[in-house]
Amino acid sequence: MSSTEKTNLESLSSCLATMGPKENEDGDGGDEETSEAATFSSETMVQAQKAKRDQGLYEAEVSFGGEADLHRQIIGCTKNPGHKDFLPFSSLTIDHFPDGYKDEKLLEAVQAWGELVVRIAVDYTSPDRPEFYPDSTDPYPFHQHGGSSMTRYGTGWAAACTKDDGLDVMVFDGDVPCPCEDCEKSGRPATSWGCIVIMTAMHVVFDTSEVERTSVKFFYHDDEDQENTVTLKGKSIKHSDLEMDSDHSEFLAVTHDFEFFEKIRLRSAEANHLIKVAGENYETEETGGLAIVVSHPHGCCKQVTFGRMLERDSLERSERFAYVYSTATCPGSSGGWVWPVGMGVQGRWWYHMAAHSQGLMDRTNMSTGHWIF
Repeated sequence: MSSTEKTNLESLSSCLATMGPKENEDGDGGDEETSEAATFSSETMVQAQKAKRDQGLYEAEVSFGGEADLHRQIIGCTKNPGHKDFLPFSSLTIDHFPDGYKDEKLLEAVQAWGELVVRIAVDYTSPDRPEFYPDSTDPYPFHQHGGSSMTRYGTGWAAACTKDDGLDVMVFDGDVPCPCEDCEKSGRPATSWGCIVIMTAMHVVFDTSEVERTSVKFFYHDDEDQENTVTLKGKSIKHSDLEMDSDHSEFLAVTHDFEFFEKIRLRSAEANHLIKVAGENYETEETGGLAIVVSHPHGCCKQVTFGRMLERDSLERSERFAYVYSTATCPGSSGGWVWPVGMGVQGRWWYHMAAHSQGLMDRTNMSTGHWIF
């Protein structure tokens, strides 16, 4: 293993190192407990590997042993052993950008959008996931796990803040009681609350029954940043795309923290502006241009990868584009932020972004259908 591979592997695995089996402090029964933990881990790892195979080319991470198994997934990764192409988000500088793209505006845009990228954990699989895609014999991911509490890990990003499901307004106060689970259980629901829209892939979060069992972790940049992370619970689905072909999902997460709500709202507006300013210099890019992915591989701390945009495929039903790129991804990258730099509606300041969706057989990767920002 090269020094670069070793450094990146240590960076990823350090995010979860504290979650592994603990030594027996009393010195009693240590061997027996270690043996039981190892057996359990082995069984849950086998289950996870099978579930990941069952999802086909999609790249959600799976765990039957909770977060404690995730660092084992990193070490045992067969797609990117050593993770040499993955850079911790907190370490990103202009020097990491490829030649021809060492641009401060690009750096600012990636830092702004990257801060909005979140780790998603879903501990339920909807029984309403179909067996096949519409008008197809292609199996739908995780259909056979419907009703189970298997945990999927993926990625998403915060795209906007809303007061409720139907109105995109920047208001936090109101007379409507908060509908989140904690408020319902308390009998004294908050009347000051807001929703944050999370964009991801539909095979990660399918419907409201899954959203209600979803946690969204913000600012999971590195191990030292753990005390600064914020975790929200999902509320309801805002949009999903089963009848189409874009693999889109958007859902709402609730917060009662006005300062946090405002931070995300302002950062989202800033990121939207910065990507337009940065993209203006690259509007003529076609295939071969820069493709950037920010994601949480293996459900771990946030990473950035760089590659090239190889193809732009037209999706017939949704009338959107899916992008194929050489940029490295791993299980857990599903739903990650994908920016094919310069691609969009030329001359109109509208730029394409997408969520990561699949790892293809030729070791390239593919996005969901695009969104316009």
